[in-house]
Amino acid sequence: MSVPVEHPLQPLVTPAAVAARTGMSLEDAGQAAAGVSAAIRAWAGWHIAPVITQTLVLDGTGYRELLVPTLKVTAVHSCTCDGTVLDPDSLEWSRAGMLRHPSGCWPDRYGAVILTLEHGFPDAPDVEAEAMTLIQARAGNPLGYTSRTLGPASWTMSDGGDASRVMTRRLARYRVETAP
Repeated sequence: MSVPVEHPLQPLVTPAAVAARTGMSLEDAGQAAAGVSAAIRAWAGWHIAPVITQTLVLDGTGYRELLVPTLKVTAVHSCTCDGTVLDPDSLEWSRAGMLRHPSGCWPDRYGAVILTLEHGFPDAPDVEAEAMTLIQARAGNPLGYTSRTLGPASWTMSDGGDASRVMTRRLARYRVETAP
């Protein structure tokens, strides 16, 4: 759907907070925070927090509306459609990421729209808390194994991707819809 122009982002949870909660070294905490943040952002389909200015290359839809991969637009700075600069004040946009063409339809071509916008939440404490929960869960059990004992029998099993189920349930409101 889009190819974001690279923008350095801080982890959703600070390495210092991870180190304090888990007892990890600051270096390991930084790697854990970066890894979980990248996983959450990839799953959500956008960066979530903080507010940043970003340029996105979007595929045209052939329709009047275009879904931008964000759930919190705060400003649209510029838009180029098929090489034609559109006045950002002429664009209708929603905070939830819908962009309406000012005088027709977006072209039905890949990479036809270049959009510079400001978007993201200033902070997302529930996302930060979930990132910390995921890090803490893996800190003591990096491979995600669970052991069970019932009478004389015992067994060990993988969590089977529990982290993605947790993200699905608790972070669903931050996930953008994507076109097929």
